[in-house]
Amino acid sequence: MTTFDTVLPRPEALPFVDAVNLYGEIQVLTRRRYRDEVDGDFDPHKYKEKVRRLIDQHITVLDLSQRIAPIKVTDAEFAEHVRGIVSPRTKASEMEHAIRHHIREHVDENPAYYDRLSQRVDEILDKLEDRWEQIALFEEIISEINAGRTDEADIGLDPATELPFHGLMAERVSSSDGAAADRLTALTRSLVADVRGQIAVVGFWENSTKQDELRKAVKRSLDDSNLFVYDDLDELAVDLVALAKANRQRLR
Repeated sequence: MTTFDTVLPRPEALPFVDAVNLYGEIQVLTRRRYRDEVDGDFDPHKYKEKVRRLIDQHITVLDLSQRIAPIKVTDAEFAEHVRGIVSPRTKASEMEHAIRHHIREHVDENPAYYDRLSQRVDEILDKLEDRWEQIALFEEIISEINAGRTDEADIGLDPATELPFHGLMAERVSSSDGAAADRLTALTRSLVADVRGQIAVVGFWENSTKQDELRKAVKRSLDDSNLFVYDDLDELAVDLVALAKANRQRLR
C-alpha cells in the first residue's frame, strides 16, 4: 500500500486500482465479520492519504461504510440477518463471531458464566468439523443469551446480581464439607449485600481508599467462611471487587 500511494496518481498505478478497491471491500467486510475494533488490525487509517481516500470513496459508492457496524447477537434483526446468508459455513461463522463478540463485551460482568459459554462455542466447532449445516447448536447458545441468565440450579440467588459472585467463588471453593454448597449460597447473599452497601457511597469508584477497605472486608468474609484456601484469598478478594465494579449499575 505504501508503494501504491507513492506511485499515485501516475498512470502506472491505474491497473492496480481495482485490486486496491477490492482490498478495501474485503477489509470492511472482514472487520464486520470478526467484530474488529476501529483501531484494530483492519484500520484503514493506517494507510497513506491517497490510498485511504481511494478506498473511502469506493466504499462510500458501495454504501458499505454506512453499514459497517456488525449486527449484535442480541439485536432483533440478527436471526433474519443470518437467514439471509446463503452459505452454511458463512452462517456458522457469523453466528460464532457474534457470540464471541458478545462474550468479550460482557465477560467482566460474569467471568465464570461467560468462560463456560466460550468453552461451549469451542466444543461446538469441534463437533461441527465440516458439517456447517448443523448450526442449531449455535442457535441454542444465542437463545440462551437472549433469554438472560437464570437460576438453573434453583439455589435462590438473583441471576443478575448474585449469581456472578457465586459462580466466581464456586470455582475456588476448597472445602469438601457436605454443607459447603449451602454455606457458599449464604456467603454470596451476605457478601453481595455488604458490597452493595459500601459501593453506594457517592464517588466510591474514584476513591482508592474506599475500594481498598472493601477488598479487606471481602477478604475477611471469605476467611470467616472457611470455604477457601487462605493463600487464595487476596486474589479472590481483588477479583470480587473487580466483579462488583463491572456490575456496579446492577448493584445500585
